[in-house]
Amino acid sequence: MNIFFRDISKDEHEHYFVESSGTHIFFLKNRNGRILFDILKNNARVYIFGIYNGNKNQKFNIETIQRHSGKKSFSKLYIKSVLDRKSSFHFSGIIRIEKNASGSEGSLENRNLICGKNSFADSRPQLEIKTNETLCSHSSTTSPIAHSDIFYMQTRGIQKSRAKQMLKNGFLQEILYQAQSISRSVIKNVSFD
Repeated sequence: MNIFFRDISKDEHEHYFVESSGTHIFFLKNRNGRILFDILKNNARVYIFGIYNGNKNQKFNIETIQRHSGKKSFSKLYIKSVLDRKSSFHFSGIIRIEKNASGSEGSLENRNLICGKNSFADSRPQLEIKTNETLCSHSSTTSPIAHSDIFYMQTRGIQKSRAKQMLKNGFLQEILYQAQSISRSVIKNVSFD
């Protein structure tokens, strides 16, 4: 099975074509803009993983489109953000299954962790399905950092700032675990800074 990996964090392209079978993994970190993933090939598998780590006054705006044209194609988008201080994250994601893409599957998931009093997340996952023979899901959650977790770690001798940083890193680490479960050699040295 062929596995293709592409880090698009600093890439200027807005349109990515998947024209071959196999597994295609896209990774993005703190990237803004509109990104279209055009899944043209039958039986292609596409994974999109994203990490956003906002502090100070950082503002992130991301729009993704997973467009399925190939039959029995698969896509999974999973983006997590950690927002501190006055940072903000605006996400709009669409899975679009075209009429000729029967048997396709799509998943869109966004998780946001609010760590600052003035940080903000707005997440809008959507589905646009033009065929009955498909399986799609979308979800989004936004929640504050659990103060009970920080307190528990402090009772174990961990400083509050260190406990908060450990919780933030653990929250984002799941993205890397999922990517590595597909291919162990793909993502190795990613910092959350």
